[in-house]
Amino acid sequence: MPSRRTIRKPTVWAPEEWRHIEQAARARGVPPLRYVREAALAAKLPPVAQRRGAHALLHELKRVLNNLHQLLRLAEADGARGIALALESTIRITHEAAKAAAGRRGSAEPLIVAVREAGRVLNELTHLAHVAEALPEDEELGAALASIQFAAMAVPR
Repeated sequence: MPSRRTIRKPTVWAPEEWRHIEQAARARGVPPLRYVREAALAAKLPPVAQRRGAHALLHELKRVLNNLHQLLRLAEADGARGIALALESTIRITHEAAKAAAGRRGSAEPLIVAVREAGRVLNELTHLAHVAEALPEDEELGAALASIQFAAMAVPR
């Protein structure tokens, strides 16, 4: 036997919406609220990955920014001014992408994947840099920064 329904959630409908619900419920021979409940419970929603938007993209960009700032601190501590300038430029581009992502609507899955992949490589380099207490090789870091910049610049402004 199903448990008794005890939770109430008021909803607000436009007159046109409610008329549509009443007509659909009448056609199926059920009360309107039962129709709404059953329709909601039977709804086939797309997978979460297809609905992710600005929030998930922003999360990935913030993770990248965190790693970039860690590498910047290492570069400054080592006196590697050229690397610090490259990191500052990438931070600026990524920060602009994060601001743009915050106002974005709709699916962002391709952008999320691109930023995540670029960020994964950067995260590995950052981890290795902390373990070795030294900056990654210029070629590796340069390739990672180029990948981050490319992904960040793909975010529509």
